[in-house]
Amino acid sequence: MASLRRSTFGLIALDAVAVVLCFNLAMYLRGIPGGLVVTPLLVPMLVSMLAIYLVDGYKSHTDMMSVDYTSQHTIALLAALVITVLLTFVVVPGGYELQSSRIVVLLSYVILIPITLSYRRVAYARAARALRNRRVVFVGDAASCRIFAEEYRTMGATFPVVYSFSSGIQSGYSTPPMSLDFEADLRPIAEVLDEIQTGNLPVEAIVLRETKNDLPELVSQRLMQLYFQGVPTYTLEL
Repeated sequence: MASLRRSTFGLIALDAVAVVLCFNLAMYLRGIPGGLVVTPLLVPMLVSMLAIYLVDGYKSHTDMMSVDYTSQHTIALLAALVITVLLTFVVVPGGYELQSSRIVVLLSYVILIPITLSYRRVAYARAARALRNRRVVFVGDAASCRIFAEEYRTMGATFPVVYSFSSGIQSGYSTPPMSLDFEADLRPIAEVLDEIQTGNLPVEAIVLRETKNDLPELVSQRLMQLYFQGVPTYTLEL
């Protein structure tokens, strides 16, 4: 959850910087004198962000590589261009710095569209690569592991699964006290939790056969910590 917020805020910050750079570049290309312009760009900045927000341009699950999103992003910023022109030359009183040239506004958005789309595609590609490395962790006994594996295949889910056992934690097991009748990545829960907390095991979700009360207290505490750190945790029924 925290990573999702960071990615959203990161895109917002990049969009703000992109608007400032694109408008100042357009003014420079048009030969308009003056230093760096920032405050007058709040209007196109907010209008552009709203337009991108309406096409889900700040959601990490949006497929930024798709043709559909590319067209929606382009149309959204073209609409923002029209609104910015109307606000600048019709609504805002005289003396507003952007009123020096309509070409500046047009040129700025022509530059802004591919730039804002490009870093979204880079971010999406990186997130997709990271997602492919994620695992689902299932915690339970041999029978529930078998049930989960069958249901997981039926669902058509694609994340690899790490099967984990919780028995024997407080006795210090280093090898599984159970075996599975199918090929699986089977590890002690203490080892799995260590890898998750150190960042060596990227996790999509943790699924528990037991309720919290059925688990050893140490395991429950560590699972609770991970839950509040943003790792999704579900029961098998859910």
